[in-house]
Amino acid sequence: MCFDEIAAHCFPGEDGKYTFTAIAPRNIEAALAGTVQIATPGSYSGLLKPMEHYVPLAEDCSNLSSVREFMRDQAAVNRIAARCKAAILDLPELRFANDVRWLADFIQETAAPRGIAVTAAERLEEAESRYATEIRKVAARHWGRQRILSL
Repeated sequence: MCFDEIAAHCFPGEDGKYTFTAIAPRNIEAALAGTVQIATPGSYSGLLKPMEHYVPLAEDCSNLSSVREFMRDQAAVNRIAARCKAAILDLPELRFANDVRWLADFIQETAAPRGIAVTAAERLEEAESRYATEIRKVAARHWGRQRILSL
């Protein structure tokens, strides 16, 4: 049984109804590695724009020859890779500190209407600071080991 038969039987008319394009770990990893991405056009959570942060390749690959031609322009490719990396690094939504702040705000907003005294804000800030210090140490050890292993 092929996909078309299953789709017709299980969810007729629904295939292709929604497009799911979002930023993914591979986009973040490629950006941070300084690698230009060739990707199908999409919203990528509203963070990545074609020809600014990635090189768009049509889903049917109809523009493959122009993509290949563009990729020969090393300066243009480097500019796209650098813009993408900068855009990812500038995103506050991807920073741990913002998750901690969101959690602290959520706790306070949720607890107050219920009459629960919240004194944890200072403790959360302290934990955030401690985490930032510790993660730097852990990251330094990890990447130091990686450098040694790559020799």
